[in-house]
Amino acid sequence: AGGLGLHGSGMFIVNPPWTLKTALQEAMPKLVELLGQDGGAKFTLESLDG
Repeated sequence: AGGLGLHGSGMFIVNPPWTLKTALQEAMPKLVELLGQDGGAKFTLESLDG
């Protein structure tokens, strides 16, 4: 999908439930498959511990 439009977004979750990372690891590949509009569609999960 070239041209104008939303090319990315992000979310920062403070104090997530301990099960969220596993749930997202399972759900995100399917969401990328369903919602991705080109071969560049991807997701990244990062954790900040401390």
